[in-house]
Amino acid sequence: MSKNKTRPVPIGKFTVNYTSIEDHTLKDPQFLSLPYSARFVYLILRSKYHGNNADSISLSYKEAESQWGMTRKTLSKALKGLVRAKLIILVRRGGLPLYSSIYSLRGRLWGIQEKTTPPG
Repeated sequence: MSKNKTRPVPIGKFTVNYTSIEDHTLKDPQFLSLPYSARFVYLILRSKYHGNNADSISLSYKEAESQWGMTRKTLSKALKGLVRAKLIILVRRGGLPLYSSIYSLRGRLWGIQEKTTPPG
């Protein structure tokens, strides 16, 4: 059963979703050197990650334009920058209006654990 997205949410009943991003990613010089649009697209892709779909994330031009007001050119440049920085991996190239590209979040910073020094 799917929820009707146009129905208003009753007062006091809402769902809050969070998108996490690791500190080492936020502090990474290559991530910080990316344009703001590329960083924003990375956050959008991370928000589409649900625990078991790291290798099958997609973002269509139509979705980017309708939800975030992002042009095709901006999205294309942002995705190319993220692939070049190796933060995401292109799994399957899209084509035609029916198929959007599939990306993997398992880039060079995926799964890196920050080294913690023991207290003492």
